[in-house]
Amino acid sequence: MRRFLILACTFALGCAQVLGLDDFKDGETSSGGNGGGGNGNGGDPSTGGSGGNPTQGGGGDDGGGGTGGTGGMEPTTGDVAWAYGVGSTLSDAVQDVAVAPNGEVYVFGTTPDSISFSIGNTVINGPSAWLVKLSATGQLQWSLGFPVTGTGGPVLFPYGVEATADGVVLALFGKPQITVNGFPRSGVVVAKIASDGSSGWTRECGGGENFKARIGGDLALDHDGNVIVSSLTNGPMTCAGGAGLSGIVITKLNPQGSQMWAKSGSTGYDRTARIAVDSTNSIIVTGNTNGVDFTNDPAIPNIGGAFITKLSAAGGQIWAKQLAPSNPDVNTVRTIVNDAIIVGGSFDGQTQFGTEQVTPNGTRDGYVVVLDQTGNYLDHQQIGSDVAVVNTILVNPGSNLMVGGAFGGTLAFGSDNLTAAGMSDGFILTANNMGQPVGAFQYGGSGADSITSLIMGSEYLIAGGSYTGAVDFGAAELTPFGGNDGMVLGILP
Repeated sequence: MRRFLILACTFALGCAQVLGLDDFKDGETSSGGNGGGGNGNGGDPSTGGSGGNPTQGGGGDDGGGGTGGTGGMEPTTGDVAWAYGVGSTLSDAVQDVAVAPNGEVYVFGTTPDSISFSIGNTVINGPSAWLVKLSATGQLQWSLGFPVTGTGGPVLFPYGVEATADGVVLALFGKPQITVNGFPRSGVVVAKIASDGSSGWTRECGGGENFKARIGGDLALDHDGNVIVSSLTNGPMTCAGGAGLSGIVITKLNPQGSQMWAKSGSTGYDRTARIAVDSTNSIIVTGNTNGVDFTNDPAIPNIGGAFITKLSAAGGQIWAKQLAPSNPDVNTVRTIVNDAIIVGGSFDGQTQFGTEQVTPNGTRDGYVVVLDQTGNYLDHQQIGSDVAVVNTILVNPGSNLMVGGAFGGTLAFGSDNLTAAGMSDGFILTANNMGQPVGAFQYGGSGADSITSLIMGSEYLIAGGSYTGAVDFGAAELTPFGGNDGMVLGILP
């Protein structure tokens, strides 16, 4: 058996909680650890109840003994309660999903083709990005389109969407021009949209005829509501005028959209720059580059390949590490208990995590790598038999781990063995906070299907993804509008 350590926490009350994934190939079991609170299930999943440390979801009565409560929900059945499809007769994709405090769901996606189609009563003129608001039970509330216009080939890269108390913040790249909040913009655009769909503030960060960017940027909010955007540009990029920056650019805006600072850290070709924020508002940046260096400090190395680095809330570089030397794809990053870090993606040739050489079981395998808060390698898990990709990771308030992605052929996890119904199926793998596999669930039909984002809703686990053929989810069915369409699923806890 391979033990996959995700996190270990030590509280004043003596908690030693462990979360992991086990393949159980040798028929072993995972013992996990003991919780710090009583036996309760916790209260509101956003607070985790009264017992133990609320950030760990440890519910129940205060006290030092007993098994910790769950504090949050996890998908134990994988059953779909509702499904929403969006798309044109050509190709469409859900890039990201966000959930408001009241449970309403925001869906951010793109239609890169020149075609008109409708989302509800809204006509989307592609190529375009779009934002859809759904109720907590998947009913359409409103939709907006952000069309790309102008002469020359259109370029459109969506970065992400994050919910706030009164709406959402989204980030994208569009050229020659992209209309956001009623006005044409160019380059990297960050915008606030109110909860009723009306326009908020908009920031145009870089533009001009020769300004270029690549797919692979990201968006996050810190705990004070500040906006963090990562972009991969040839510069000059700035959200505040004056001299701009190029390469991997990390920009921090305040909640009103004004630039607080911007940092550039790459010294070569860049492929992705994913970001996450820890409990201290420090920023984790991970991706692929020939070299990354946000400081001239000789004590912090210039890292190439798949890298990971931490910046302070003020933008100073704290450390930089090599995640892997052979540039596996980096698709997602999350911070968890004690500010440990989880990174997910895929690789198609021999690579190295820590000191261990790994080779894909098929043409491409997914992976999850765990690091401590200083970037030191702890462990990894290889996912796949034929072909698999990890696109998204979620750790809910009860410290239950969920991994989403796509696979073709077969996929084994714990005692579950999945076989794709078509070219590929989306998957969600779940483990409880004692490190034991809860389930492996697949979503798809006869075409190519994928899960690309996971987020916890007020009533359901919300999954965003794509599908290409008719899919029967049991309680809900989706029929594609054309080629590749976006989908959002509400999955029962």
